[in-house]
Amino acid sequence: MLSPKIKTNIKKYRKGRISYHVKLRGNSCVYGIHSIQSKAQGILTSRQIEAARKTLKKHLKKRGRFWSNVFPNIAKTKKPEKTRMGKGKGRIHLWCFKVHPGKVIFELGGLNIKVANNIFKKVAYKLPFATTSS
Repeated sequence: MLSPKIKTNIKKYRKGRISYHVKLRGNSCVYGIHSIQSKAQGILTSRQIEAARKTLKKHLKKRGRFWSNVFPNIAKTKKPEKTRMGKGKGRIHLWCFKVHPGKVIFELGGLNIKVANNIFKKVAYKLPFATTSS
């Protein structure tokens, strides 16, 4: 699974909120020609990113190339069950990435649009929010 290799200043982040407004940065293709974008806000865990990446790799084979624009950089903590209140925050449970509406998640290059849209439909099943391909 994906997780940051460098040590961060803050190991345990606060919960925070995800805005539902479309951001201006990260909403257009940079590397490839075709992209899959989020329609709604949500949280992508490292397992979901890895499952989508494996699906992309499986269906692409050697026809084209793909780029990932998301990386899990926020730690989510969880305390064990049946523990009493207090005594600190808890251990890191998983790593995730906060997705805003309009964010380009994956990009494809070297394919025609029909094949790219077919692959993106299969990838969309692995993601926890509504997506669109462009």
